[in-house]
Amino acid sequence: MADPIRQINGWTSTRCQRMTASIEFGQLLRRDPLAFAVDQIARHEHRTWFEPHWGRARYLAGRFPHCTVFSIPIESETINLHKVPAWRPKMKVSEV
Repeated sequence: MADPIRQINGWTSTRCQRMTASIEFGQLLRRDPLAFAVDQIARHEHRTWFEPHWGRARYLAGRFPHCTVFSIPIESETINLHKVPAWRPKMKVSEV
C-alpha cells in the first residue's frame, strides 16, 4: 500500500522524488517599468523615486511634480558594473 502522506505532499511512492511542477506554476508576469513606476508613485504618493533610465525619469518628473525623481546620466547606464562611468573624474596617478 502506498504511503498516503507522500501522496498528499506530492512525492512519488517509489523513488522519493518530487513530481515535476507544471509550467503554470513557475510563470513570471513582466510589467513595463514605466507603467510600474507610474502606478507605484500614484498609488502610494511617493515623495522620492530613483529611476535608472534618464528618459523615464524626465517623464516621471513632468507627470508627478510633487515627487523628486533622481536619475543617473546616460553614460553611466552600462552593463559592466566595474567600469568607471565617463562623467566621473578620472583619478590622477602621479608619476614617480
